[in-house]
Amino acid sequence: MAEYRPNVPPKVKQALLKESGGKCANPGCPNVLTEIHHIKEWCVYKTHDQDHMIAICPSCHDAVTRGGLRIDDATLYRWKNIRRTPKAMSAYVYLEPGDEPPKLVLGSLCVQGATSFTVFELNKYNDLEFCLRGDAILLPRLRMGHDTSVLIDVVEGHVIQRHPDVAFQYRPGKVNVVYARLAEHIPDWAHPIINSDTGLNLREQPLLDLEALSPGILRVKGVWVRRDFVVIINDTQLSFVYPGLQRPLSLKGAGTNTVLIVSGPSILFEVSNQALPRT
Repeated sequence: MAEYRPNVPPKVKQALLKESGGKCANPGCPNVLTEIHHIKEWCVYKTHDQDHMIAICPSCHDAVTRGGLRIDDATLYRWKNIRRTPKAMSAYVYLEPGDEPPKLVLGSLCVQGATSFTVFELNKYNDLEFCLRGDAILLPRLRMGHDTSVLIDVVEGHVIQRHPDVAFQYRPGKVNVVYARLAEHIPDWAHPIINSDTGLNLREQPLLDLEALSPGILRVKGVWVRRDFVVIINDTQLSFVYPGLQRPLSLKGAGTNTVLIVSGPSILFEVSNQALPRT
């Protein structure tokens, strides 16, 4: 009969997760999915001693006992003794390189370039950039915010919370950011225009969603807001909204088969009232 082992007390789990900063205690690991590891093994010491336990992710937990470069007890105690202050939520979206140049999926069309470029820029608090390393590694860079402050920052794949009202869920390869005040965030003048398009539904729209679909292909959804301009990307369309429109100006394609190719570092969409036509 297997020996009975009592569960780790919830208070101990919470304390260890707080100690690790709400993520894997490994300072070189971005994983927020954690397990509790007994540095002094339970089978030997028969105790849930918080001083000799640590919160690490499944991959790091596995590396304690397996792999060519194992994590030893001295390293675990060093991680455990890191003094962390409360920080904003953060995550990292990794995209596996593919055989072809990487693409950004924006609604039902793709953007591809031979070098880094800006998809659009509303102001210094709202933009979307496409950053390439070599010819196969894609790192998204973007900001989403108000006219005077940033809500979410994405720096070469690192998603960083910049406002307490913004929260997100994360798993490897995908991050979904929600903003409870999204409807208030969008200017009053824009709501009738957005509501005229049945393809846009703000109640189901995340502030930001990044997902690795396949090697070299990253899907981006979200809402970028300037006082006089709104950009919305969902599953089916890339839409521009500004005063004077009866309906959003939307671009649709046939998925990854529709590709906009940009040559050289540039801005793909000049988002100003003068540059985009009224419809």
